[in-house]
Amino acid sequence: YDDAVQLFRQALELAPDSPAVLLNLADAEFLAGRETEANHSYRELLDVLERDPGAEEHLTIGAQALAHLGHVSEALAAVHEALRQTPDNPLTAYEASLVFAVLGDRASALWHAQRALELGLDARWFVFPWFDALRADLQAPTD
Repeated sequence: YDDAVQLFRQALELAPDSPAVLLNLADAEFLAGRETEANHSYRELLDVLERDPGAEEHLTIGAQALAHLGHVSEALAAVHEALRQTPDNPLTAYEASLVFAVLGDRASALWHAQRALELGLDARWFVFPWFDALRADLQAPTD
């Protein structure tokens, strides 16, 4: 993940207020074992979203940062609003699953992960460590 951190830092120079780049940088830092740096990047992401008038379209990105920072109520509120707005979006279901996994709600994480797969998301999205506890129970949809 060290290489990913460097690539996302370079991307951040090109797009300093990109919520997606900030989230990916924070996640890469977290996965590289640099929790302090990751938390700083998650907070920076939340600052960018607070200044962004279009932040409503980044609810699940913000929810992920909130979950990683331990802001449970705010993360849940954001993810539930995103699911209300786009209930049939596979990426929203995936990101909801990730939020629930980070928060330790295995049942909700598994339900939303399964929903993401049923909506057409590829199973390779679930390779990240926060899905370790779910992976054995995920079932590829049958046609």
